[in-house]
Amino acid sequence: MYSIRFSAIAVVIVLFFSVSYANSLWELGSVQSFSKGFAVTADTGKFDSAYKNPACLSGLSGNIIQSSYAAVFDNQAQNSNFGFGVTYSDLTFGLFVPVSIIPNIPETIDNAGQAQQIGSFSDLKTSPTLAVSKSFSGFSAGFNVAYLYQRVAQHSGSGLSFGLGAVTTYEKISLGASVQNIGQLSWTTGRKETLNPEWSLGLGFKALPQLKVLAEYQTTQDTTSQINTGLEWALNDSLKGCAGVQNLSNPQFSVGISLDAEPLSVDFGFAQDKQLGSIYKMGLSVRNLL
Repeated sequence: MYSIRFSAIAVVIVLFFSVSYANSLWELGSVQSFSKGFAVTADTGKFDSAYKNPACLSGLSGNIIQSSYAAVFDNQAQNSNFGFGVTYSDLTFGLFVPVSIIPNIPETIDNAGQAQQIGSFSDLKTSPTLAVSKSFSGFSAGFNVAYLYQRVAQHSGSGLSFGLGAVTTYEKISLGASVQNIGQLSWTTGRKETLNPEWSLGLGFKALPQLKVLAEYQTTQDTTSQINTGLEWALNDSLKGCAGVQNLSNPQFSVGISLDAEPLSVDFGFAQDKQLGSIYKMGLSVRNLL
C-alpha cells in the first residue's frame, strides 16, 4: 500500500498555519499589530487592532484601505491581507480578507524506502470578516462575523465564526476585552471541527505623549494562555516605530516601522519565529481616498 509522505519543511508549514483558525505571529493582522506582538486588545482607535478586538474600530475618522503581504521559506508559504474601514455617524464598519496559501506541497510515495514524488497539492485558508463597532458614552463595543474556508488537497472545510469586544478609555489608560473564534468548521470528509474560542484582556498606557505601552493576557478554551506586550513610539509626525513580544513564556520578538505621508502610510515589520525563521511583512494604507 502506498504511504503518503511530505517533506520536512512542508510538514512544519502545514502544521503551523493550517490546523486551526487561531492567530499565529505572522498569519493574521496588519503590519502594525504584527509588529506589536498582537498585544492590541486595548489599542483604541486603530483600524489595525480590529483584527483582535472589533471595538477598536471606533475612533477611525473617514475611511481607510489597507493591504499587507508576508512570505516565508522562499515563498513556499504566503499570506496577504486586505482591509477596508469606514465611519458613518457613531458606527464604524470594517471588512477584512486574510488569505494564506501554501502552493506546491510535494506528494510522495514510499518507493523501496525512498521518497518518490508523484505530484503536488496546495493548502489554502481564508476568513473574510465583517466587523461593526459603535461608540457609547465612555466606551465602545463591537462584534464581527467571519466566513471560514480551508482547502487541503482534495478536501475542504467551511463554517462561520463570531467575535465580540469592548474597549474604554480613561485619561491615559485604555482597557479592552474580546472573545474571538466562536464557531465550527464542517469538512467534506464529514468531520465537524469546533473552534477553540480565544479570550483577551488588554491594557494600554500613554506613558509619554509620544509613547504608548500595551499588554494583554490571552487564553483559550483548552486553557492555553499567554501574555503579549507591545509599544508604539512616535519619533515625529511622519515616522513611528513599534516593537512587541508575543508569549512572554516562549517569546517571539517583532519590530516594525511606519512612514506616514498623507494620505499614504507604508509599514514594514520583522519577526523571528523559532519554526519558520525570519519573517518580513510589508503593508500599505491609504486614508480618505473615497
